[in-house]
Amino acid sequence: MHSRDIVTAVLESLDTLGGGLRLAPFTALLGLFDIRPDAARATLSRMRREGLLSTEKIGREVEYAPTDQMRQRLKAERDRSLVPPSPDWSGDWTLVLYQIPESDRARREKLKRRLIDRGYGQINPTTWISPRDDRESLRCDLCCDDDPSVVVLTSRTGSLERDRELAARAWDLADVVAQYDDFLREWEPRLAGIDRVSGREAFRLRALLMSDWFHLPRHDPRLPLPLQPQGWPGQAAFVLFNRLSTALDAPALAHLKALREG
Repeated sequence: MHSRDIVTAVLESLDTLGGGLRLAPFTALLGLFDIRPDAARATLSRMRREGLLSTEKIGREVEYAPTDQMRQRLKAERDRSLVPPSPDWSGDWTLVLYQIPESDRARREKLKRRLIDRGYGQINPTTWISPRDDRESLRCDLCCDDDPSVVVLTSRTGSLERDRELAARAWDLADVVAQYDDFLREWEPRLAGIDRVSGREAFRLRALLMSDWFHLPRHDPRLPLPLQPQGWPGQAAFVLFNRLSTALDAPALAHLKALREG
């Protein structure tokens, strides 16, 4: 697991509490994941340069806190990852169509990464789809209201059978199933005794859990129930995640708060 993923998981906890964290306790927390202090400082500096972290001098120490940009990213991550798939579906697909020349490859790749992070699937080189209606936030994220090369709209096939075929075409659903199965195998055994772990261990487990979970649904289109293939393990994984996070949240955040105030 990359140090950046762990830093993001720590920032998610900080964002929940509010406020920032001094460098010394920050590097101590990252040491729980075998991240060396020099690697921790390098990651924090890189994320600060990217506008994801702010710094404030407090006495002889530096305090790091998530910026508004980072908080928006974390909110989008929670909105995408912490909400169960809808039991109903209108039949509408959100489509993103773009005409960006190959010569502007950097822009094309940036757009693709944003769509993948939002769970969109690709049905041809310039068309991406999602079963969710997030047109307004997507237009804002892609800054495409004034960009005629990117179009966001809705459409429908008129047939649930064709919708399921379209989902199977746009996403590698077998790979998503395999990832959910891996998550269940990894985390189900940890339920035993989860409510008896120390605050330090609760924080470590919670950060790993949030990092795993935030990454896992990124590859999942979050299909509403009518579109899910038979035996879809996403719901079981979501229930497991909720049970684990409910048990870990209070002791993990209490440990972070004590470390911050100590």
